[in-house]
Amino acid sequence: MSSKKRITITLSILFTIILLSRIVSTGFTQNKTVISRPDSTVTNNKEDADGTKISTASFKSKNHYFWITGGIVIAVIICIIIYYYLKCADKKMTKIFQETIIEDIVSGLISSVSLNKNELKTIIHNLIINNNPLPLSLSLKNLLRIEYQLEKTSPDIVVRTVIIAIEKEGNVVLKKITCELSWDDLPSKIRHSFITEQKSNLFYSLYPVSEVNNDITG
Repeated sequence: MSSKKRITITLSILFTIILLSRIVSTGFTQNKTVISRPDSTVTNNKEDADGTKISTASFKSKNHYFWITGGIVIAVIICIIIYYYLKCADKKMTKIFQETIIEDIVSGLISSVSLNKNELKTIIHNLIINNNPLPLSLSLKNLLRIEYQLEKTSPDIVVRTVIIAIEKEGNVVLKKITCELSWDDLPSKIRHSFITEQKSNLFYSLYPVSEVNNDITG
């Protein structure tokens, strides 16, 4: 999560707490004029012209449940908005992550196939995102494997390496495309994997389909 998003969420939560506290306190404490007759015993009272004694006291408003309920409803609505904001933001981040992986794969394969870039990009997109099998194309039959590695080199930096294995003239040729990503640019599932597995390196297989172990681009 980026710094701007963290600040926005923090401010929203603080605003919700302040608003809820204000509403609750307003509902609980109000001033009411209490009327008592001359024969009544009251403290801190004043006497009006006809001898009626008046006392001002603090009391719990009959409507304080309304105020509390209203505050809770507002707090829940704000929390729901924050939740869907985060969900949409992560979905967008995941899509960008997918697109950049596809771009890396295309750049690594384009010189080894007889397809143009758009055709190759469509094929790789269907392969990686939709898990569709490769078409019966002679230009891609030599593709052996696609995977990528994520290496956390610092608390804020992760290096992604896309590895493509191609068979060429009886030999296996490896192509590697490396880029540097910010921790905040990673989808939440990958950040969660780093944290729960407590590893500095993660490996994901994208092809062959039978060996796919990646739930981000699949």
